[in-house]
Amino acid sequence: MLQVPEWSLSECSSFLERSWDSQSFQSSIEFLQRISTASLNQGHSPKSVKYENMKGMHKTTIVLHTTRLGGLSYADVRNLLS
Repeated sequence: MLQVPEWSLSECSSFLERSWDSQSFQSSIEFLQRISTASLNQGHSPKSVKYENMKGMHKTTIVLHTTRLGGLSYADVRNLLS
C-alpha cells in the first residue's frame, strides 16, 4: 500500500486530505496558486480546496477524490506526489 506521510485517508478509503498552516493570507494565496498551476498542468484538479482564517491562523486544506469514479484515482495520487 502506498504510504503518504501527512495525508489522511478517509474511513471509506475514497478521499485523501491534507492541511497546511501558513503565516499570512498572502502566503496562503501563493500556495493556492502553486496548487492551481500544478493541477492545470496535470489536467486533474482537487475535489476541494478550503482556506480558513481562525484567530490569526491561516489554514489551507486540500481534498483529493475523483467524483466520476466514486473514489481515488491515479490522477489523485499523481497530484499529491507533485
